[in-house]
Amino acid sequence: VLYAKRRNAAIRAIGRFLGDIGHLTIDNQGTHLCFCFEKALDDVHLADYLRREHRHRHIPERRVIRARKAPCFADAPKEYGLILGFAGFSEVQLENAVEELSRGIRSFLRTSN
Repeated sequence: VLYAKRRNAAIRAIGRFLGDIGHLTIDNQGTHLCFCFEKALDDVHLADYLRREHRHRHIPERRVIRARKAPCFADAPKEYGLILGFAGFSEVQLENAVEELSRGIRSFLRTSN
């Protein structure tokens, strides 16, 4: 029940703060969510930038943002995104973290154009 509440809080916050630039691929397993960008971008560089330049001040330093890896099947289309962990954070921390994440992503998009 606890993880379900945190998962739902993360999904709501992602929709609110990031819904205009991407979407979640939803499944009901695990303690991470996969956020996919609508447009191609260097997600590995973005994940490094976020860890380096936009450490979230509301939560302890943890590696909860990773670039999405290549698809499992050779003929699958490439998607660009981030794997986002949610299990170790309160609902309030998740809301704050996703808002900060949105600022960091938008900063990256401005500087990488």
